[in-house]
Amino acid sequence: MRPTRGLRRRRWSGAAILAAALLAFLPPAARAAATRDTAARVVTVAAARGLPVTGLRVVGAGTLASPLKAGLALAIPPLALGQRPLLFPRTLDEDLARARGFLARRGFPYARVTPEVRLNASGRDVSLVLSVTLGPAVILDRLDLAGFPPDLGADPAAAAGLAAGGVLTDPAVERAAAVLADLLRASGYADATVSARVSRLDSTRAALALAAVPGRRYRLGTLRVTGVSPDLEPLVRETASLPVGEIYSPVHLQRARDHLRLLDLFLQVRLRPAPARGDTLDMVADLRLRPAQSLEAGLGLWTDDLLRAQARWQHRNLLRRGRGVELSGAFSRYRTEGAAAAWWPALLGPRTRLETRVRGDEQNEDSYRLDEIEALVGLRWRPTLNNVLRVGIAVSRVDVHVRTPEAEAFLEQGGRLTVLAVDWNRDATDDRLFPRRGTRNWVHLEWGPHGGLSDAHFVLAQAQTAVFHALPGGPVAALRLLGGAATPTRGSEDLLPNRRFFSGGSASMRGYRRHRLGPRDDDGAPLGGESVVEMSVEMRFRLVWRLRGVLFWDAGQVWQNWEDTDLNDLAAAIGPGLTVDTPVGPLRADLGLRLDPADDGEPDMVFHLSVGQAF
Repeated sequence: MRPTRGLRRRRWSGAAILAAALLAFLPPAARAAATRDTAARVVTVAAARGLPVTGLRVVGAGTLASPLKAGLALAIPPLALGQRPLLFPRTLDEDLARARGFLARRGFPYARVTPEVRLNASGRDVSLVLSVTLGPAVILDRLDLAGFPPDLGADPAAAAGLAAGGVLTDPAVERAAAVLADLLRASGYADATVSARVSRLDSTRAALALAAVPGRRYRLGTLRVTGVSPDLEPLVRETASLPVGEIYSPVHLQRARDHLRLLDLFLQVRLRPAPARGDTLDMVADLRLRPAQSLEAGLGLWTDDLLRAQARWQHRNLLRRGRGVELSGAFSRYRTEGAAAAWWPALLGPRTRLETRVRGDEQNEDSYRLDEIEALVGLRWRPTLNNVLRVGIAVSRVDVHVRTPEAEAFLEQGGRLTVLAVDWNRDATDDRLFPRRGTRNWVHLEWGPHGGLSDAHFVLAQAQTAVFHALPGGPVAALRLLGGAATPTRGSEDLLPNRRFFSGGSASMRGYRRHRLGPRDDDGAPLGGESVVEMSVEMRFRLVWRLRGVLFWDAGQVWQNWEDTDLNDLAAAIGPGLTVDTPVGPLRADLGLRLDPADDGEPDMVFHLSVGQAF
């Protein structure tokens, strides 16, 4: 055993010699710190002067630690990109003063903050620990209210949100004064102000007095309009829909702003009170028109449609009083479409719009060609900013030219078609192109009624929901569910091709090519079906530059008859995707790999290139 102990002593001596040699090359401040207690590596501020701060911790402050740290100069910003703040005595003193001031505003005026500088193992940077001793808090002993009129309709003390016995903080006092001022203004006191005064009763107790100066109570007067042509002034007044003579409230102004923004006529919408006349308060609408005309055009090569071209010209006020006109057209391998539309805003209310459209459509599919001329009249209503409801009636002439050799594929050959339709859309996401949170929902209903106006009779229902949820660290989980069913009704043998469901493609089930999932003829041409189910799960994450990655799982199926719908028949696919952010939206590439390949003539791996998110 002795030789072994001797060998260990010789090895330790060699390590000590090597450490002493390396220590000679350290900076003076780091060398001085390293010769002290190596476990703690605590150094003075002077010894660490000018070294980068690679970490800052706040201990002892509880839930106040994170907001306190966010306001310090020595804290590393979230987007620092490798840059680190440098430690200097003056910078540290300023941060300590900021920390004490922050804690005093949060009800702890006797808090102490003690810094500790620790030299990191490299000897070239430091970490900083701020130890907080909160001390006794200042407690609200009494709340006094003065000057509040009795006709507020709410208890000011309850609205203030301050209770005796709680910690008195500056943000809570400021918030209470702002809430009570808004309460007064909502009750017609447009010039109301609320001031706060804190009185120290002793070292740990204080009284708070909130004094209101409500001023005169006003009623709404007329609306003055500036910045628009005379033909638009009646539309602005009608759309703003301010209730003249009612008690003034900021809610009326916000509602009027929302109404005017929905007209899509203005780049700027500002509503403000005008100088009062007695107890009447007129409103002024300062508006700035957006360009009346716009032209959009696009040309692209995508895997679903190959070549796709589209153009749209719009005049927002061609027929005056906000009545606009739009001409549009689109061309691709499978579809050629042209349309002319016109609209009349605020026809039945500030958030309604009458829409008319004439459309010509030619669909060139492998199994059929369909020609349609359609005229539509509808009413759009937006009950909220993110909800749209449309109801309408469309009358069209449809001609179907069958290309499939299957005689029973398309029994209905077209004719006159009358359709009553209802659409509801709700977009509650935080971003239209790259949503991280929220939901999207839409429902589409159609009915082809019996009678002489229509040769095809059917009912159709389709709905989709999408949910987006941001995960810790940045990725976004996205989920989509879609379902639809349609059936011919009395007097019709089957559905027209443009009322059937198809699946497969870049915005559908990505394990299949466009429309290739579901019923097909002997040549592999899609025939469509009476019911469809699709679901998708995506994990979206940022890579570098403008690149984003996607991992997806898709499932779906189309059934020839809606009675045969069976979720056990769903086909599934997985795959990776890549998107590039561009000015027109994300350019997306997906590779779908089928999980249950079948001998159906379709490839087991499909590449998709398109613009926009899959959902």
